[in-house]
Amino acid sequence: MASSIREGIFFDTKNVEVVYVDDQLESLKNPQQLPGAYIASIKPDIVAIQAITSNLSNAIHLSKKTKALFPSTLVVMGGLAPTQRWNDLLKENSSIDVIVCSEGEITFSELVFEYGCNGKKNFDLIKGISYKDGNGEIMHNPEREKIHDLDILPFPARDIADMDTYLRVSKGRAGNLITSRGCSYICAYCYSKHQWGVGRRKQSIMRAIEEIRYMLEEYGIDRIRIEDDDFIEDKNWIMDFCRNLIDTGLASKIEWEAKGRPNLMQAELLTLLRNAGCFRLMMGVETLNPELLKKLQRGITVERTERAMQTMKNTGIAIQATVILGIPGEPVSSIRKTLNWLDEKLSGRDIVGACFFTPFDRVKEDMAQKLDYKIEIDNIDCYTGHMPVTSSTACSYEELWHLYEDMGSNRIGVFDRLGHLATRNIVSNRITSDH
Repeated sequence: MASSIREGIFFDTKNVEVVYVDDQLESLKNPQQLPGAYIASIKPDIVAIQAITSNLSNAIHLSKKTKALFPSTLVVMGGLAPTQRWNDLLKENSSIDVIVCSEGEITFSELVFEYGCNGKKNFDLIKGISYKDGNGEIMHNPEREKIHDLDILPFPARDIADMDTYLRVSKGRAGNLITSRGCSYICAYCYSKHQWGVGRRKQSIMRAIEEIRYMLEEYGIDRIRIEDDDFIEDKNWIMDFCRNLIDTGLASKIEWEAKGRPNLMQAELLTLLRNAGCFRLMMGVETLNPELLKKLQRGITVERTERAMQTMKNTGIAIQATVILGIPGEPVSSIRKTLNWLDEKLSGRDIVGACFFTPFDRVKEDMAQKLDYKIEIDNIDCYTGHMPVTSSTACSYEELWHLYEDMGSNRIGVFDRLGHLATRNIVSNRITSDH
C-alpha cells in the first residue's frame, strides 16, 4: 500500500509522504519507550494501522494514542480482524474513523487521495470502506472488487522499512515474497478463502523473478520464503518459474522455501524445484485421524501424505510438516501420536510446525458447523496459535495445556522435530548485536 500511494499507481498521490513503522519492532528496539510514542514525532495527517486478531488490542491502543495527540488526524484501520469486525470497532471506539475492508491497495489509495482533496466529503463514494458520517452514523459501503492483475502492484516499499534490523534479527533471512493470492481448496479451518476468496490470482513469472532479483541485488537477501497459500498448485506456472530461475542464474545464488499440498507433490516437479533452489516445502499434515480430515474438508488421506513425504525425501527437499493441535473432537493421545509419528518419519533438515486450533471470526462459524468445541480463553491477545484457547469433549483444556508445556523449547527430546520461536531475549540480543 505504501508503494502504491508513493508511486501514484491508482490515484494521484505521488506527492504524499509515506512513513512506515513496525510497532512491534519499535518496542524491541526501544523497550523503555511507551508504546506508540513515535507517533508524536511524525505529526501525521493520516495514521493507518494494520491488525490481525492477536494484535487488535494493541491496534486499538494506537488509535487512542493517536487521537489523544492529534484529534484531527484521520485514523484508519485495516487487515483481517477489522475487515470482519468493522461494525463493532467503529461502534465501540471513537478513536477509529475508517475501516478499510479486504484488499487495501486501491481502496486506501483512493481514501488518501479523496481526503487530501476533499476531506471527508466523498467518503460515501469509496468502495470497500466502513466509516462514521458527519452525524456519527456508521456507514458500510459496497465491497471493492478484487485485484485480478497482480502485476499492476509495485514492489513493496522495502526501502522505508528497517531492513538492516530485519536482516539482523532473521540472520539474513528477511526475504519474503507473495506471487499469488488465494487458494482453490476450501479447508474448513483455513482463513484464506475468507481473506482472498476461493481460487488463485497469480503474478506473471517475470514479475516474480524480477522481485527476487531486486531483493538479492538491493539487500543481499539470498534466502527467501514464498508466502503463497499453495505455491505449487499451478504445475505449468511453477515449472516455467523454476526454469527461469535456472536460466537467469538466480537459482545458484539463492535458496527458497514455499508451501504445497501433499496431493501435488510429484517427483518431476519436486526435482525441478530442488534444481531451482527450493530447499524446503511446508506441507499440511494436521492430524492422522481420517474422520477428522474429512470433517475439516481437507481432501487428503494419511496414505497420500506419506507418499508425498517420501517423494520429498527422494528429491532432496526438506519438509516442514504442519500439525493442528486441539482439533475439536481429537483426544490428546491422538495428537501426541501424530507428533511422535512425525518424529519417526522426519530426518535431516525436516521440522514440525505445530499450532493450536484457534477460532478466528469466520473460521469459528465454519468449524462450528463441523465440530463442537468450547472457547476457554476470550482474550484475543492469546489468539496467536501458539497456546491453547479451546477445548472439546474429546480433549480438555488441561490436557492441551500439558501438551503445550511439553512443547516448550526447554523440553527438547519430548518431541524432537518441533520448530520453536525465538524468545524475546534472543530477538532483542540480535537487534543490539553488531554481527
